[in-house]
Amino acid sequence: MSAEKVRRLVHDRLKRQGCMRRATLASPEAGGPRPTLAVRGCAMRGLKSVAILLVLIGSSLAGGTDGAAKQIRIVFRFDDPSAVSDTEMEVRLIEAFRQYRYCCTWAVIPFRASGDIHDLRPMPVLPLPAEKAEIFAEAVRAGVLEIALHGYSHQSSGLQQGRHSEFAGLGYEEQRSKIERGKEFLEGVMGLPVTIFVPPWNTYDAHTLAALEASGFRLISADARGRPGPGMSLAFLPATCSIAEVREAVAFARAAPDPSPIITVLFHEYDLLEVDASRGVTTFEEFVETLQWLSGQPDVRIVPMAEVTDLNWQRYRDNQRIRMWPLRLPPLIRGGGLPPQVFWSTEGIRNTAYVPRFVLRLVAFYGGIVVFWGVAGFLVAGVVFARRTPAASRFLLSSGPVLFACSLLWAFSGGHFGGRIRMLVAVLGAAAWWAGTRVAWMRRTHCLAASRGTGPAVPGAPEEGIGREGAPA
Repeated sequence: MSAEKVRRLVHDRLKRQGCMRRATLASPEAGGPRPTLAVRGCAMRGLKSVAILLVLIGSSLAGGTDGAAKQIRIVFRFDDPSAVSDTEMEVRLIEAFRQYRYCCTWAVIPFRASGDIHDLRPMPVLPLPAEKAEIFAEAVRAGVLEIALHGYSHQSSGLQQGRHSEFAGLGYEEQRSKIERGKEFLEGVMGLPVTIFVPPWNTYDAHTLAALEASGFRLISADARGRPGPGMSLAFLPATCSIAEVREAVAFARAAPDPSPIITVLFHEYDLLEVDASRGVTTFEEFVETLQWLSGQPDVRIVPMAEVTDLNWQRYRDNQRIRMWPLRLPPLIRGGGLPPQVFWSTEGIRNTAYVPRFVLRLVAFYGGIVVFWGVAGFLVAGVVFARRTPAASRFLLSSGPVLFACSLLWAFSGGHFGGRIRMLVAVLGAAAWWAGTRVAWMRRTHCLAASRGTGPAVPGAPEEGIGREGAPA
């Protein structure tokens, strides 16, 4: 990719964020005030995009992947069509996809909860109306839609790890019953098999996966926080970006040395400003412009999930790791990793050499902590032991085990990833301090033993020429 293309990509991103207009109005040449913090913040985000793109371009040149020959596949996933969703907007979206001959995965709720979906109390459900089902079915027959089962009622059964879930936490039989009833209903009103599952809130557990396999599902689309196993027949295709990030994701996929990148665009009706002015991120017209832009990209194909066949649990786990690993480092030294807007192939991850670069940063950071505290413990112990004060020596020698025990106690008390970084620093630092003080003591006792021709001293025991109170004998 040329430098001019990179410049245009970054310019487009800044323009979408509204930074270019604000920067122009705030520039001295325009007669306005000096740039504000908001403008500088946008500039920093733009610089981050440049850094990531340059890393990907460098990896592409090193890997030798021909970016012009590969195909970037994009899957559009629209969640929450139901008895209470905006039918008019759904028809407009269907016609937009029909205009460009694209197929969108329609994640339909068969029996929508009639009240607040976050309310745990039992409530009536609203089945998908026959007239709306016919609209969807006609679009499926025309190749415009692909139907996925989006839960049963989309009503929360409780919080699981801080997130709502309709299925996680329920027993296997209850989950399988809900899944099979929803599948049977959708297949009945659509007149076609449904083999794709999209869990509400993108949350599920091991029982959900087992129930899906037993119910004849082929693919699950959630996010990158699931836990697949090597023996599963299910394919995993997580959502990777929003409708506001499509062009940026294409730029990342195009620049990287990945022969088969996939982008899964997740959006809801409330992402459109015409439906929800407070949560919307784009207008319907801008969304159509994005579809039009995609139609002019020769290396981009819009495909339904059913056509994505190169999916397996290993690819999912590889992408999961590159998203979670950076959280084990402080933000300032995480570096430019692989952007999460793309579902990378295992070969693409290998071509970018991201794993060895990350391991190097990990070893440098935590190894530096071990070296720093080990050397500090050694030097401090050397000073204390040189003064020949038994009480101070005993205190220093016992400080290492105490600090290490306290850090382990903190470690096993749990915590989020940000806290886990501090936890690892504390454990490694305490262990290194302990090791440093012990090495200093062993060195000193070895030197004393060599000078006297006797065995090593006992830690904390008075040395020759030292009285019980630390005064010369």
